[in-house]
Amino acid sequence: MITFDEADYDAVGYDPIFQPDVDLNRRYDAVVSTETFEHFADSRRELDRIDAMLPLGGFLAVMTLFHDETTDWIDWWYLRVPSHVAFYSMRTFAWIAERYGFEEVFNDRTRFVMLRKTASR
Repeated sequence: MITFDEADYDAVGYDPIFQPDVDLNRRYDAVVSTETFEHFADSRRELDRIDAMLPLGGFLAVMTLFHDETTDWIDWWYLRVPSHVAFYSMRTFAWIAERYGFEEVFNDRTRFVMLRKTASR
């Protein structure tokens, strides 16, 4: 497997719990979140940051386990992970897309969604 550095991509890692001390005041062509959105205690603040980082045409790719109307909240293992403080559904990402000017590029309806920024707020 090739890393971002080996492919000559400029990339930084950020997680509000495990890697919070990162300069996020710059632009990126893409924001890729793998099991990080559920660590956002203040989702709106983090989404505002992401929105500011992405230019028109930029991508937001998120992997997190979606919940839906069939989710058993009492036995859902994802809820019991201590670092998980926020939970998302496909409906949430539809709201995010509308609110922040994104269009859905891909959604596997289980745990991965990719959005492309098409408008500025």
